[in-house]
Amino acid sequence: MSIECERPLLLCDLIMKGGISSGVIYPLAACSLARTYSFVNIGGASAGAIAAAATAAAECGRRKQTGGGFDEFKKLPEWLGSESRLLKMFRSDHSTAPLFDIAVAFLAGKTAFGKVSAILRTAALRYPLICLVGILPGVFIGGVAFGQESWIFALITLACSLFLMLSGLGVALGVRFYGVLTKAALGNNLFRDGGGSHSS
Repeated sequence: MSIECERPLLLCDLIMKGGISSGVIYPLAACSLARTYSFVNIGGASAGAIAAAATAAAECGRRKQTGGGFDEFKKLPEWLGSESRLLKMFRSDHSTAPLFDIAVAFLAGKTAFGKVSAILRTAALRYPLICLVGILPGVFIGGVAFGQESWIFALITLACSLFLMLSGLGVALGVRFYGVLTKAALGNNLFRDGGGSHSS
């Protein structure tokens, strides 16, 4: 049944706290309450403030019988979740884009192995030269294993090669990440004065 059929006589104030996880459910919660109440005072903080503004617009639309009102508002979560629209709303600067992509890859992984694989794959695409430098010592040691008559020696050498490749890759990426965090990220004021202030 449409929420726009009639305006409820019961009045209600609505205050919504911040938090991304909370903000996701606010549209449906507000639409559910709108079937019983007409909203008078609406407010919120952070993600709750965004939901409060949208709720106020829907209530205004219902009273004036213009726009989609709450019937359109309840479609917002589905709209945001499709075609990666929510993720596209977050943009990084060119200097911090690789680090942002790696963080997104980590969040996208379902298992520990999946997260590590996603991080390494994204890091290789974003920092190919850094990754190459990191694995070179291990590759060099691995080359020694070829042509050895003793398979035990070759196996030990390959194991050491794999360890050096992973260790070198971790150290190289760690140094690069540290550089991004201490220069590019701090240059964007991400860790100063509560973060968020940025000028392009």
